Amino acid sequence: MTQIEKEEINVFDVTKTIINNYKQKLNEIDHYCINRILTILKVWDPDNWDINVSSGYYGEEIQSVELKYGIAADIEDQLNKILFDLKTTKEKIEALLILEYGYILQKIQNCNYRIETVAKNKIIFQREHYQKLDRAAIKAYEDYSLPVGIVFEDNNTHTLIDGYHRIAASKTDKIKVFVAQNSN
Repeated sequence: MTQIEKEEINVFDVTKTIINNYKQKLNEIDHYCINRILTILKVWDPDNWDINVSSGYYGEEIQSVELKYGIAADIEDQLNKILFDLKTTKEKIEALLILEYGYILQKIQNCNYRIETVAKNKIIFQREHYQKLDRAAIKAYEDYSLPVGIVFEDNNTHTLIDGYHRIAASKTDKIKVFVAQNSN
């Protein structure tokens, strides 16, 4: 009789699956929000999935693979809140940053956001943080097609706020980002 050992969840495009399930048209910020919510709430962590095994004629069989209830409920709550309750790009980005970090940096609290393509080598970032990046996380972002991060624009300079792994994974010289600019 065969026995299943070391079940494994491989990454699949959950973002695309969720987008396809929504009947209304979602824009680029909504696609970005879905992906970030799933990432922040660790949908790709194998420990967040239940794999149910049962006996079959030829040995053990996988009966079902389901996201754990608490994680699924958190994802659903955040998707509903951020996608449908919040209306502006500013509100959505700030909600994502609070979800991930617990607060908004003071320098971007009064900013508005726009999507822009910028030269990757013109983005200022903390080198010591960049050197500590998780190589597996960078690899996971190799085919990422959404805006790769959030930068703060001040006097024609772009300082990276969020997106180190996604920017490191980008293979192009120009990248699409959310640019935070003071609304004053």
